[in-house]
Amino acid sequence: MVQRNAMKTWEHGADFLTELKADRDVIAKVPAAELEKMFDLNYHTKHVDTIFGRVFGKPASEKKPAGKKKSAAKKTAAKKPAAE
Repeated sequence: MVQRNAMKTWEHGADFLTELKADRDVIAKVPAAELEKMFDLNYHTKHVDTIFGRVFGKPASEKKPAGKKKSAAKKTAAKKPAAE
């Protein structure tokens, strides 16, 4: 089902999403609204900045200052009541 629509896109420059939504066999399995969600670029690119930051490192001006974190030992000690 998908392959024949992909070939129309490849050979004739058709829009893939438009072809899928026009195909009765595809729509019988996947509603048009679901296809629209699948083709939403925002969903697929929402973590690009995070990934690039991890791979290439963020410039110092863009880094947030690190807050003080308690070590595991200090967290445990803080939860225990003081001995009298």
